[in-house]
Amino acid sequence: MASRTVDWIFYVLYGILALRFLLTLLGAQEDAGFTRFVHAVSGPFYGPFEGILTQPGADDGVVDFPALLAILSYVVLHLAIRGLLRVIATRTH
Repeated sequence: MASRTVDWIFYVLYGILALRFLLTLLGAQEDAGFTRFVHAVSGPFYGPFEGILTQPGADDGVVDFPALLAILSYVVLHLAIRGLLRVIATRTH
C-alpha cells in the first residue's frame, strides 16, 4: 500500500513537471491562467533546479533543461524510496 501511494505521488509530480517542460518548449504564454497554474503547482519542486543549467531558446519556445534535471532527480529519489520500502518490507516478514 505504501509503495503504491509513493508511486502515485511521484507519477503526479512527473506529470506536472513534464507539463511545465512542454508548455515552456512550446512557448506558452506566461500570463495564461493554465500556464500560471502549472508553474505555481510545480514551483516548489522545480525551484531547487532553477538556474543550474541554461535554457537555450528555439524560435518561440525554450528547452527547459532544469525541468528535465528535476524529473531525472525525482526518478532517482523515487527509486531510492521504493528500494528502502522493499528493504523494510522484507525485514518485517
